[in-house]
Amino acid sequence: MICYNVRMKMRMADVVGRMGRGLGGGFAGVRGHSLRRGLRRALLLAVTGLSGVAGAVTAFDAAESVWPAGLAEEMNTLIAFRAPFELKAGERPVLKMVAWYSYRVTLNGAFVGFGPARGPKGFFRPDEWDLAAAARPGRNELCVEVAGYNVPNFYLMEQPPFFKAEVVCADRVLAATKRVGGAFAATRQPRVQKVPRYSFQRTFVEAYRLPAAAHPPALALAAAPEPALIERRVPYPDFEVNPRMTPVSFAKVRYDETAPVRQDRSLSLPGQTGGGFKGFPLADLELNASFLAQRLDRREGGRDVPPRGGRVGRLRQRAQRLRLPRSARRGGSARSARPAVRRGAVRGRRGARHQALQGLLQRDSLGLRGTGRL
Repeated sequence: MICYNVRMKMRMADVVGRMGRGLGGGFAGVRGHSLRRGLRRALLLAVTGLSGVAGAVTAFDAAESVWPAGLAEEMNTLIAFRAPFELKAGERPVLKMVAWYSYRVTLNGAFVGFGPARGPKGFFRPDEWDLAAAARPGRNELCVEVAGYNVPNFYLMEQPPFFKAEVVCADRVLAATKRVGGAFAATRQPRVQKVPRYSFQRTFVEAYRLPAAAHPPALALAAAPEPALIERRVPYPDFEVNPRMTPVSFAKVRYDETAPVRQDRSLSLPGQTGGGFKGFPLADLELNASFLAQRLDRREGGRDVPPRGGRVGRLRQRAQRLRLPRSARRGGSARSARPAVRRGAVRGRRGARHQALQGLLQRDSLGLRGTGRL
C-alpha cells in the first residue's frame, strides 16, 4: 500500500510539474484547454488517490473466493450468483463483496450497485453495499451478476475471474460464498457467449436470448484464487437516474441480407495463428451483431426515409438543413458542401437561426428546457 501511495504522489507531482512549466512558458504547445485538463487531472488524483475515503481494508468473516468449475478460462461468460436470506423488521443488511470482472447487484429485483472500483493489476478493491433500501422483512433474494471476459483490452485488465461475498447484519453472517455448502448458487445468464468484440479496445458486444429459461441448471463451484485486497479509497456513486431520457427519433428499417459489410480487425484477428488478439473466430460466432447492424437499411422504395418523432430529432433535421448550402439541400454532393460548412456559410438571419437551433440542441442534450423563441 505504501508503494501504491508513492506511485500516486509521483504521478501527481509529474502532472503539477508539467502544468507549472506550461504556465512559465517552458512547455511547448500547452494551451488553455490543456491546462484546464491538467488541472482536472490533478484534482481527480488528489481526491481519489491521496485524500480518498480512508479506512481499513474490508475483512470477510466466512466468504470464500469461488467461480464455476471449468469456466475460469472461458471467454465472455456471465454468471448470476443468487442467495436467499431472511430478515426481521428494522434490520439493515450489508453486502460485502469483491469480484472480477464487471458486476451488477440487485436485491428483490431492485438495482443496488455496479462495480468494481478498479485498482492496480493483481490488487482488488472490495465494496460494501447497503441493502436496506431494497430489503424487506421476511425472505429476500440477492442476485450478483459477474462477467468473465478473459480477454486483454483497454478497459479491464485480463485477470482470472472470481466472486467473493457475504451478507452481514450486525454481527451475523446471513449468506456467504463457499465452494461447498454456501448460500450462493451460480447459474448462467441468457447472454449469447460467442459474439464479436465490441471493438479492438473493448470486450464483447452484448446479445441476449429472450425469454430466458425459467430454471437454468445450477453450476458446480470451484475454488478461485484469493484476491489481494486494498482499500477502496474512492466514494461510491449515487446512480442518479436521468429523468430526461427520451427518444431522439424513430425510423422504419428493413434487413438487407445482400448489403455489403465492413470487417474490421476486431472481427478478422481472432483465431489467427500468432495474432495474440483473443476473441471468437468469425466462423464460430453464434450471432454477428456487427454484420446485423450494418445490414439494417432505412430506405423505403429506393429513397431515404428521414427519422421521425421526438423534439430533438426534429431540431436536428432543421439544424442540418440550415447548416448546408442550398445546392447541397437540393441534392448537391456532400463534397461540394464541405468547404461552405468550413467557411461558416450561414450569415445574417439564417446564421442567427442556426445559432439558436444549436443552442436548443445543446440545452436539450444537457436535460434543460429551451426557453428562447426562434
